[in-house]
Amino acid sequence: MFFLLHAMHYSTGYYARLSVPACKCLTNWLLIFLLITARLLAQAEGPLITSVVVEGNRVTREYIITRELSHPLDQPFDSSLALDDRNRLYNLGIFEWVDVYPRPTTSGEAALIVAVVETFRKIPYPTYYHLKDLGWAYGGGLMVTNFRGLNQSLDVGGTIGAELSYYLLFTDPWFMGNRVSLSSQVMQISRNHPEYSFRYRKRNFKVGIGKYFLDKTVYIAGATTFEDRRVMWPPDDPLKLVWGDLRHRIFTARGMLLWRTTDIWRDPTTGFQLQLDLAPVWGLDSDSPTYGLVKSQGAVFVPLWKGYRPLVWGAVLAVSHATQPTPIYLTQYVGGQWVRGYNVAPERNPLEIQDRLKGSSIVFTSMELRQTLFPRRLWQQTEVGLSGVLFVDAGWGYGPGIPLRQALPLVGYGVGLRFFFPNIDALALDVGTNPYDHILRYHLNLTHKF
Repeated sequence: MFFLLHAMHYSTGYYARLSVPACKCLTNWLLIFLLITARLLAQAEGPLITSVVVEGNRVTREYIITRELSHPLDQPFDSSLALDDRNRLYNLGIFEWVDVYPRPTTSGEAALIVAVVETFRKIPYPTYYHLKDLGWAYGGGLMVTNFRGLNQSLDVGGTIGAELSYYLLFTDPWFMGNRVSLSSQVMQISRNHPEYSFRYRKRNFKVGIGKYFLDKTVYIAGATTFEDRRVMWPPDDPLKLVWGDLRHRIFTARGMLLWRTTDIWRDPTTGFQLQLDLAPVWGLDSDSPTYGLVKSQGAVFVPLWKGYRPLVWGAVLAVSHATQPTPIYLTQYVGGQWVRGYNVAPERNPLEIQDRLKGSSIVFTSMELRQTLFPRRLWQQTEVGLSGVLFVDAGWGYGPGIPLRQALPLVGYGVGLRFFFPNIDALALDVGTNPYDHILRYHLNLTHKF
């Protein structure tokens, strides 16, 4: 203290001996100043979080929210943990808006406020979509999200037109234990084939379970499916003599591993995701085939420009591989079905590339630039948003007759829009073309390409 006082007076060019009371008074003031400074520095870390308060949940049970939080009690407020908790709650898909912030209660202490706006729970919806090269399907259904306030979902509906279907879906992302999920599905789909004249019908019943690990970055799931598949040719089609009507009864056991570090699942701005699917298929009678399907996909998202309207670069590499020759109804079409800018049916594309347009297995890659045009915001208690994309796709189709090393690529490119609405990932409208005929073709989907 003496050296501090000496320096203070010496810097002004004046030195005088201070009295003992004056020294004590100055010392006390310096101590008070140091205590206040230390207190302010301690508070700069953030107030001490002593409780959690949930606001805005009219239906959602409080423990459904609090079990997603990672911010500890009796620790200073951490804005990075609060952001992680906000994203984790947003990814549940039952909230239109989430905010996590401290609210002071007493000196140096605060409550962690979790404010949410719930999405619509019961949504009757029309269904109207274009099935590539087959026409329009239309119908409707009823979606119940956050069923019973437990983050469960129930979806029932159907379509007519280019596709006759009905479905009943139920999911519970945390039905027991520590993040053990349950899903079940009953479905029938009937449609014409895009290339041949037969009609394909599939009925299935599926039950699956899964579990999150490592703070919801890793997800492991398994499912069993019973399916009845039919191929019905017109009586006068000469190909009926070659393939004939088919009925396959199969059992599938699927295993899936997902590793995901993306920030927002609906519209990532950073991170990556890797997915591996193994699906052995067993025929339940002598007429039904046995084979295996291996699917894998990796995607990465890199922010090139952050802020109110971020610009994001995304890339994906996907493989769908069949271990044995698959039935005719499982033929995959590189053009249209995977690579945008083509029709699905080979004969509706340029002649010089028709032999590249299909295969029993596919390798696909794509790059996109995504620019937020209107950031997702609440409007009348509903979150909406709009993004624009530029894309370049490439795909290779191969199979028993054409090995991958001999397959030639298809390339497509174009622009698109992503409309964000409640309870769906996105409504994606893409307009693409290719370097062979330069004809613009649109593609309408209810999810991202990747």
